[in-house]
Amino acid sequence: MDKQRLVQYLQNVVDLEKQVYLQKQALYQLDKKIKSLGHAGEISSVAEYNLTFWGALGRVGGFMLIGMLAGFMPIGCALGKLSQESFLFKLLAGSRSYLGAAGFVFSIVFPATIGAIVAIIVNIVETISNKKTNAKNEKRYNAAMHADAVRVNNELAKKKVLEQEHSILYGRYQKTQDTLRRFYDAGVIYGKYQYDFAAVASFLDYFQSGRCSTLGENRGGDGAYNLYESELRQNIIINKLDQVLSKLDQIRDNQYSLACAIQEGNRMSQRLVQATERLAIAGEQTARNSEIAAYNSRQSANELNQIKWLQLYGMTLR
Repeated sequence: MDKQRLVQYLQNVVDLEKQVYLQKQALYQLDKKIKSLGHAGEISSVAEYNLTFWGALGRVGGFMLIGMLAGFMPIGCALGKLSQESFLFKLLAGSRSYLGAAGFVFSIVFPATIGAIVAIIVNIVETISNKKTNAKNEKRYNAAMHADAVRVNNELAKKKVLEQEHSILYGRYQKTQDTLRRFYDAGVIYGKYQYDFAAVASFLDYFQSGRCSTLGENRGGDGAYNLYESELRQNIIINKLDQVLSKLDQIRDNQYSLACAIQEGNRMSQRLVQATERLAIAGEQTARNSEIAAYNSRQSANELNQIKWLQLYGMTLR
């Protein structure tokens, strides 16, 4: 097998794996953003303050009782100090004489009436205050509802643009996956290691560093397969992508191609998402010049060249 062509094959596969990775990352972030947009906010309903009939009536009764007590208690105290034959005693005590009615009015009805009048005034003042408070609260509530409606409409417009860009990128993702499948279907790499980003990137490292000159099928213990398995057992390298992502700086020495591919994929996916979010803010009219559309065009040309290369040299790689 021609080593130079095998290295080129591995470079193509690693590049396609990187593109699939960054596309998945960008799609995930876009999907997350899309799902967060266009939802009405939870605006608390306005509490309405109103004085009820029974509340108002209870206040009148309470104030009348307070008035009667306020009038009766001083009278009781005064009676103990007055002569029973005195005019004031008869007035305050409400005796059976002609002064009884005046005493009753003076000691009971008059204070109760004053209490009722005070209660009515307090009820009126509270009712006016409640109306003003309710009007202010209603105004604030309507303003909050209007602002939220404006926000939702703006977000729905952004969401539409993001959904369009998501659709474009998802179409590219499916095509890139298909291109990657065609490379694996060429049968160059043993099935166990197909669609294994870490494995293929390690194979590329072995060849480019001169540590291996063959993948190792039927060639003894000096091939890339055996070296990869040996380093896995010794924990020199890791192949679980979630662990790789958390240790990018640590794996750079032993898994250079994988670390570089993932770091570049992260940068590119972040750039695509940020540019698309700016596009959504600018408006739909600039969608033709979007970063995703440009990426899609570049990647389409790259994959076309990769497929042509595979068609030209694929059979000679086996």
